[in-house]
Amino acid sequence: MNLDSYDIARLAYLLLILLSVGGWLIVSIKKDLGRTVQMALIWSLIFLGFFGVYGVWNDISDGFRKDQKFEKIADNVFQIKKSSDGHFYSTGIINNNVIVFLIDTGATKTILSMNDAKASGIDVSQLNFVNPIRTANGMGYSASYKVERFSWFERNFEGLDIQITNGDLFRSLLGMDIIDKSDTFLISGDMLQLSF
Repeated sequence: MNLDSYDIARLAYLLLILLSVGGWLIVSIKKDLGRTVQMALIWSLIFLGFFGVYGVWNDISDGFRKDQKFEKIADNVFQIKKSSDGHFYSTGIINNNVIVFLIDTGATKTILSMNDAKASGIDVSQLNFVNPIRTANGMGYSASYKVERFSWFERNFEGLDIQITNGDLFRSLLGMDIIDKSDTFLISGDMLQLSF
């Protein structure tokens, strides 16, 4: 087993905790065995609860931070870290509204969810949902819409044609029509890198 200094420090910290809890247990057993067992079970459940929350914290917090997992690593070069759900997310701006997109290389067009379209000030009552689209959830319908300005990674795209779904899509998808505007698009492990 190959331990680095970080692992050794964690092991020492864990042993210190075990010694202090073990010492408390030995002293308590001498006084009242039944009460000691009860307290030990209560504290064990509290610690298990903390470990459980710690274990799923990334999954919980990713719901709030999906759009914050990218960095600019050079001029016109951006890197996005894969989310804990296995997908890549990025933000785009339509009508001054920030939208979190799931990057979908299987989508030909960029598709805006009904909720994101409404939040962007698009009057969806004027749209004609006649374009059939095939999604992972089956068939759905979308309407074509021309966005005056779409901003993505410090780039502005004018007069972009996107699709808006009729409510079946829960997350907006960034499709190949926008991804193809980058010079390079590379997925390697849990990182996506693109440049303009």
